[in-house]
Formats: sequence, C-alpha cells, structure tokens
Amino acid sequence: TENKIAIVYNGIEENQMIPRVRKSKNESLVIGCVARMDRAKGVLFLVEAFGALARKYQNIKLVLVGKGDVSEELSMRVGELGLQDQVRLTGHYNGDINYLLLSFDIYVFPSLWEGFPYSILEAMRAGCPIVATNVGGIPEALRNRIEGLLIQPSSVEAIESAIEELMNDADLRNILGENARNRFLDMFTIEKMNQRLQEVLST
Repeated sequence: TENKIAIVYNGIEENQMIPRVRKSKNESLVIGCVARMDRAKGVLFLVEAFGALARKYQNIKLVLVGKGDVSEELSMRVGELGLQDQVRLTGHYNGDINYLLLSFDIYVFPSLWEGFPYSILEAMRAGCPIVATNVGGIPEALRNRIEGLLIQPSSVEAIESAIEELMNDADLRNILGENARNRFLDMFTIEKMNQRLQEVLST
C-alpha cells in the first residue's frame, strides 16, 4: 500500500483583533520576545543585537517575556551593557498575552532550533511584524519578506540588521503585520486545524 503523510498544523483560538495604536514620533519603539529564556532560544544573541542598536538609537526598548536557564545571565548582561533603563525582563508572565503583543512594534523570535512554536502563531494572531530564525517549522508559518523577516540563527548581526530595517520602515512593519494576521486566519486557527483534520481522516 502507498504510504501517505498528511500535515495538520497546530491551531490556536481566534480572537477579535484590537486595532494597533499608531505611535507618535517621540514614543519609544518596543521590540519584544515571548519565549522560555533558554540558551537554545537565542535570547542572548538578541540582547547583544539590541545593545548594538541602543548605541545608535536612543528611543527603543526591549521586553523579554519568560523565564529560563539564562534568565540570570541575561540580567547580568543587561547591567554590563548599561541597558537597565531600556530592557525589561518580565520573568514568568501571567497577564493577557494579546495585550502584551499589541504593545510590541517588532516581535523577535531568535531560536536556534525549533519545532512549530505557538509563540509565533500568537504573534501572527496579534498582527505583529516578526523577525524570526529560519529553523524548524518557522518557515512553514512565515514566508520571508511576506509575513516576516527570516534570518539565520546564532547571528547578532542578522538580528540587528533585520530589526533596524523594520525600525526604519513603518510601511514594511504594517504590511508584514497585516499579512501575518491574515495568514494566521487562513491557516492556523483551531477551526482550520479541525477542518484539516476532518479532511485527512475522511480520505
């Protein structure tokens, strides 16, 4: 018999999109990441990239949401780089993730290896412009320069360059965010997952 493999993507609940608030020129631009703060998630590379950007741009902030095996190391490095006023380490977060994601102007997911991360789907659902590494299942969710910017893993320079491009191009941020939201609705809701599962089981 012929072997058939079918892919059914994970889905998450749909929500009513709260409109993103356009920022005024003098408001800080917020870069955010929601992940376990583990070495494998590439968050140390993100802090280094942000440090380089913070030397060039005053009005930016970084919010790292989560806890993990490099939480203390991150905190120490933020201090060494003198970024205490610009970097917020939330630790474990119990609040509404959707409101948090709506406060991010750029979402960065710098993981070194990955399966198919829910955090990317949540960022897409929130209409975030996304920078993510081209690893695991991420390029199945995001197409480069359509729903996000895909970069090589383990590269401070790649993270810095992609963030800087989005910082300086509000139109691109808006397009990527809108496309990410639409692709989420097309492919990654629970309804779409159930629909796909039924199609597979009925063939």
